[in-house]
This record gives sequence, structure tokens and C-alpha cells, in this order.
Amino acid sequence: MDKYIRNLIERLCEYYNYRITEINGNEKEFWGAIKTEIIPKKLFVFSSWKDLNSMNEAVKSNIKLETDYINVIKVIVVKNNTDISNIVNSNLGNILVINASTNQVLYASRESSEEVTEIVNTIGSINNNRVQHNKYIVTYAIIAINIVVYVISAILSSNFFDIDIRVLDFLGAKDNTLINSGEYYRLFTCMFLHSGIVHIASNMYSLYSIGGLVESIFGRKKYIIMYLLSGLIASLFSYVFSSGISVGASGAIFGVLGGVLVISHKLKHRIGKGLFRNIIFVIAINLFISFTIPNIDISAHLGGLISGIIISWFIFPKEMELE
Repeated sequence: MDKYIRNLIERLCEYYNYRITEINGNEKEFWGAIKTEIIPKKLFVFSSWKDLNSMNEAVKSNIKLETDYINVIKVIVVKNNTDISNIVNSNLGNILVINASTNQVLYASRESSEEVTEIVNTIGSINNNRVQHNKYIVTYAIIAINIVVYVISAILSSNFFDIDIRVLDFLGAKDNTLINSGEYYRLFTCMFLHSGIVHIASNMYSLYSIGGLVESIFGRKKYIIMYLLSGLIASLFSYVFSSGISVGASGAIFGVLGGVLVISHKLKHRIGKGLFRNIIFVIAINLFISFTIPNIDISAHLGGLISGIIISWFIFPKEMELE
């Protein structure tokens, strides 16, 4: 089944209580969404424009409109630059034509006003989902970079689960002795290194959980500034207060957590105080874990959190405070 058609069917089932069905033809099978709780029953049958004739034959051979009390809507999915004049004039009955490239209804027969509403709403949900995911491109990019770096370090270590400390040092871990000798870049590169699969999994899950919110509120440029600057300051805190070798994105992620705290405070008049209380609890739990579990760089976590709060406070969008 075409991915776009599958997406439409799944959302029709989710939002309008249709169920997926299959219509077998002589040449191929066609997928549809049917609702049987109403009279007449309603069936959307989906096809690409190249398979119009085959779809029409499949519908005719499988469905008796009068005796089965089914209203069939044939949904033809096309792409940009497709001439739909032949489809419109093809006498196929109740049809909808959708452009999969632009996610728009191009044509609807007169009988399909209610069906157009359902399809338009379904398409709208797909568009909203696309826009929502596009908002988080920086968060996804940061996660991807960390994963790529981890794979490289795992290959060099010949171990996917635990990374060799010598490899981490080679790739740019925070090492005070080497920083003192002039390798200042380690304050930056250590933010993208992780010591093991659990380390990177927990950090990337945390970033995935909170990064999208901060990115959507602050915008991409300010979000990048917050993330990188919090990470660098976290590395500086670690350099000053901890002598051990250190790696991980957690300092920068604590900075993002500080950004969520500022969001929850600045927007409490619009969203209530629930988020503020929840984020305070999350921060407290994470700091407790940082203090009680060995080998966690608490200085980096505190540096990231403090800097994240300060940075996000000053770069918070003024227009959002005034709304």
C-alpha cells in the first residue's frame, strides 16, 4: 500500500471510526476505509491515477451498491503536474482527487460534500503533523549528530555498549590536563561524546522529550544558542570543579531543562502553574540522581542548569510575554 494512502486510511479510522478494508481486483488489490454503522454504508476506495480502470472494475465486481446499501467514494491520488481533466470527465461516479505532493483536494464531484469535509479534515491533520515535526528540526539534528558520533566511537572501541575511555579521550573528551596544554576545543567536543549505550539513550530521550517545546517557543536560532552556550558553560564548570575526564550532552540538556523552567514561569498566566510545579519536580529528581549516583559530573549539570535559566530568561521572546 502506498505510504500516503495508508496514512489517510489510518487517520480516517482514527478520527471518523472507519475500518480498513481490501477490494480485490483482477489485476491488483485496492485498499479502502469503510463505515458500516450508518445507512447507507460509506466506503472510500483509494487508487493512484494510473490504476483508475482497474479500481473501477474491482469496485463493480465486488460491491453491489443497491443491495449492499453502500455509498462508494473513489479517491484518486495524484502528484504535481498530473492532468486531471481525464479523471474529471471519466464518468467514474462519486470521486475525489487529491494531490499528494501539496496535500490538497483538487476536485470533488457534486455528490461528495460530506466526504470532502472528512477528507479535508484528515488532510489537515497530516499537514499539522508535518508542520509540528518541522518545528523540531534542530532537536532532531542534535540527536542525529550525537548518534553518529556515538556510532563512530563504538566502531573505534569495537564495542557498541561501552566506549573505551582512550577512544573518548582521542575524540575530544573533557580532559583537564590536555585543556591546560591548549586543547580548548575539548570544552565543545565533549558535549557530543557518550560513554555507553545507556548514557546516550537516556540523554537523547531526555532531549527528545523537552527539546521540541523549547525549540517551538524560542525559535531555532535562540534554541541553538541556548543549547550550545549552556553546554560550553557546563563544560567550564566541570573543568573548574572536577578533575576527571568527562563526556556527555547532559550539561546542555540541563540548560534546555532550565529553558523549560523559564517557559513555565513566564507563561504561567496562560498555561497555569501545573507545568512549573512539574518541571521543578523533574529538576529536583535529576539533581538528586546526580548527587547520589557515582561517576556523574554534578558540576556540569549544575553549570548547564544555571546557565540555561539565565540565558533563556534574557532571550525569551518578548511578544509571547505580552500575549
